[in-house]
Amino acid sequence: KLYMLSGYGKLFCRKADDGAFVWSIDVIAEYGGVNLKWGYTENLMIDGDKVFCTVGGPVHNVIAVNKHTGKLIWSCKGKGEISAYGSPALITLSGRKVLVTQTASHILGIDASTGVLLWSHEQTNKYSVHANSPLFHDGLLFNSSGYGTGGIMLQLYPDGSSVKEVWR
Repeated sequence: KLYMLSGYGKLFCRKADDGAFVWSIDVIAEYGGVNLKWGYTENLMIDGDKVFCTVGGPVHNVIAVNKHTGKLIWSCKGKGEISAYGSPALITLSGRKVLVTQTASHILGIDASTGVLLWSHEQTNKYSVHANSPLFHDGLLFNSSGYGTGGIMLQLYPDGSSVKEVWR
C-alpha cells in the first residue's frame, strides 16, 4: 500500500499494484485542517497500524488514523497551530514512542500510542515555516528553522515526558 498527503489536504491510501483507492480523507473538511500558502508538504510517519498526520487545525492538530481503514485512532489538539511544512520523527524512550513534530510556533512531543501531548517547546520564526525534520540521538533532539531563527537542542527526559533547552 502507498500512503500520501496531497498539497490540498487529501490523505489517502492506494494499492501499490494497481493504484486503486483503499481509503481517503479530506483533512480540511473532516478535521478542520488549515491549508498553508504552499500546501501541505509533510512526509507521513507510519508506525504499526497508525499513520500520523499534522492536520494543523485548532481542535484536531495532529491525528493518527488506522492505516488499513483510515478511521481515526486519536486526535491531539497540540497548541492548535497550523502545520509548518515539516515531517515528524518517531522516538522510542523507555518503551514509550514519542511523535515529535513542529507546528507554526512550537515543537511538540506527543505520546504516539494515546495522542496525549507530553510537552511543547516554543520555536518561532518570521514566517512560521519549519520545513526540517527533528533529529534525535543519545537523548538529544535537534531542530532547525530558517529565517534567522537557527537551531535548538533539547534534552529529552528518559521517559520522553518533558524536555529542557540545552542551547539555541
